[in-house]
Parts: sequence; structure tokens; C-alpha cells
Amino acid sequence: MHEIVLLDEIKNGMKNKYTVMETGEKRYRQICIKDKTAYIRAEGGNKGYWQKSHYHKYAKEIYIVQKGSILLVQYINGKLYINKINEDETFIVSQNVPHNVYMYPNTITHTVKYGKVESEDWEEFKKLDEILEEKNIDVENF
Repeated sequence: MHEIVLLDEIKNGMKNKYTVMETGEKRYRQICIKDKTAYIRAEGGNKGYWQKSHYHKYAKEIYIVQKGSILLVQYINGKLYINKINEDETFIVSQNVPHNVYMYPNTITHTVKYGKVESEDWEEFKKLDEILEEKNIDVENF
């Protein structure tokens, strides 16, 4: 077995990126430079929060809940579809579907982005953020 080190990683077309979001969420990303597919482990903090609403033109996303729960909101043809995904459950979001995730406290998720991705593929969708703020969803009793 040969362990891959950082320089080999980039040479072989992979990039790791670690960030702490404004919400305190820790994100560990592994991105394929060649086809822009990705794996993300997200670790939520000790209070819940909404992420930023967005969609992908080319990528599909599989959300896997390792620990805790999320609310996954999709905006399709002018309507909201809200699903609560619990520990050991998965959910797939298709291309061009605006969506947002509410991370309950201490939740851990894995997200796999896959498909024929041609470039950076993350498009902000502020309209869904505005709708969610206006609706003020009772996440604790959902």
C-alpha cells in the first residue's frame, strides 16, 4: 500500500478543502479537479441553522445523515417541499432544484455531488432564503 501525500493528491487531480462556516459548521471537502465531483462531511455546531439556498446546473447531490437530523427544503414549480431526514437516512436532490438545509444541533452529514459537472456548479438562490425567512418554519416541532 502507498499512502498519498498532499503533492501527490494534487498531481492525481484531487483537492482537499477544510472550512469553518459563519454558523460554526465545519466542512471537510474532497474535490476532484478533473470532473468537479465532490464529497463533503459537514459537522454542525451546538445550535441549529439554515445553510444558504442554492442549486446546481449539472450536479446531483446525495445527502446522508450520519448523526442527528436535517430539514431539506426544495423549491419546485413555485412550491415548497420539506423533508425531515433522520440518522441513517438519505435523500437525493436533482439538478436545477433550488434547495436549502436546516442543520439541527450537532448533526453530521455526508454529501456526494455527482454527475456531468462542467465547471464550478453552485448557484445562489436568494428567493428561497426570503421565502424561508417569511414562513418562519417551526423547525423544533416539524
